[in-house]
Amino acid sequence: MIILYFKKNHIFIFLYYIVLNIKFLFFEFRIIMRGMYSEYSNGDDKESLVYKFTALVSGIIMLLTIIYGTYEMFLEYITTGTIVVGAPLVYVEFPYKYFAKPVTYFAVSLVVFWYSILHVARDKVVSLGKDIRALFSIIALGVAYASGYELLYNFMVWDAIVVSQILRGNINIDQAVIGYPDPNLPWNLVFATKFFSAIFVVALYTLYYLNKTKSR
Repeated sequence: MIILYFKKNHIFIFLYYIVLNIKFLFFEFRIIMRGMYSEYSNGDDKESLVYKFTALVSGIIMLLTIIYGTYEMFLEYITTGTIVVGAPLVYVEFPYKYFAKPVTYFAVSLVVFWYSILHVARDKVVSLGKDIRALFSIIALGVAYASGYELLYNFMVWDAIVVSQILRGNINIDQAVIGYPDPNLPWNLVFATKFFSAIFVVALYTLYYLNKTKSR
């Protein structure tokens, strides 16, 4: 019964996913703050401190973006009974019109956050055994392939929709959505392409980083 309930109410599945991400970010913040205090107290290298500060700032930007997007989608679901994944992060610009969209801040922050986290945890990564390193490398490769495929797929669909809009003389790129495979939970294509491009970069760099760093 619980499974059927969640299948009929996709918004709760999505919100549950968001809550998990927020809990993960808070957990990372606690680790980073403790590490930054330790670095400052022990007078260690400034490079590590820069990575920790960058991870903290980018993590906060991600968290604020997630909260804003979740809140706006929740309001949309309450008022209209429908939801377009990522749409609230595309329809506005910040800090002023024609500047960056929230989804852009989110995608850039995700890449910067993960890059910084890997460098913060460099000693732990280096100390990984060859078997664990091989497992993580395989996972990173799989994620890179899956996100790369989704990126290309969404770009092709987006291009087709834009061409059709041009032919009709009504161009609105930000409004392009895809309702496949679930028409009840469409994705905004601007959000989808930037999200999967960020995941693709993260996975590729993780694969490169795991192979670049050598075990002790």
